[in-house]
Amino acid sequence: MLDFIKENKKPAIIIGAASFVSISLLFLKKNKSKSKITDKIVQVAYKYIGQTEIYQDKGYHDKKFEQKMKTVGWIGEKIVNGEVVRKGLPWCAYFVKLVFLEAFENEKRQILNRIMSGGSQRTFINFKKYEKKYDWFTTSNRPKKGSIAVWQSQKNKIYGHLGIVETITSNGFIAIEGNSGANPPRIKRVNGSFTEFNKTIGNKLIGFVNFI
Repeated sequence: MLDFIKENKKPAIIIGAASFVSISLLFLKKNKSKSKITDKIVQVAYKYIGQTEIYQDKGYHDKKFEQKMKTVGWIGEKIVNGEVVRKGLPWCAYFVKLVFLEAFENEKRQILNRIMSGGSQRTFINFKKYEKKYDWFTTSNRPKKGSIAVWQSQKNKIYGHLGIVETITSNGFIAIEGNSGANPPRIKRVNGSFTEFNKTIGNKLIGFVNFI
């Protein structure tokens, strides 16, 4: 278990517009990062705040955004003769991949394209596998600005959730996340802009991928 999970018993708070790309606050010690690439990661992620789904995993209101998601592997729902023949894929990991492929260039972008997938746990496993080979990222139990935050489902550990750390605060961090509001049992919206994370039902934060 991560040290900062042990230290903080309060529920996480998710902050964002009435959309499925939101900002979430989790509790931990302050950690600063001033890397230029981490600034770029956050800048790219921030421009997508407010993107919304038509319905859970079916597609997006912004078709340009939907097309970008498809370029990183996301597949939407397919209907033939009024019947659903293929369900859309959950998209939190695809959103993170989209952001990182836009933020990085050249060889690093190619490496990330191979490492990152549409699965949160597979993506984390791949980063752990290759962190000794490459010196510009590392897995950790403490986040920095621009880190990938990784959650794991407590019901089925092959599933989980990814977010991008936007800001480190005095008692936590703010993360920009895709698909964070598509599971009503885990997310409670208050006044259309605040949501509370239910730890007893939802995912467990298991680590971060930090970039240098």
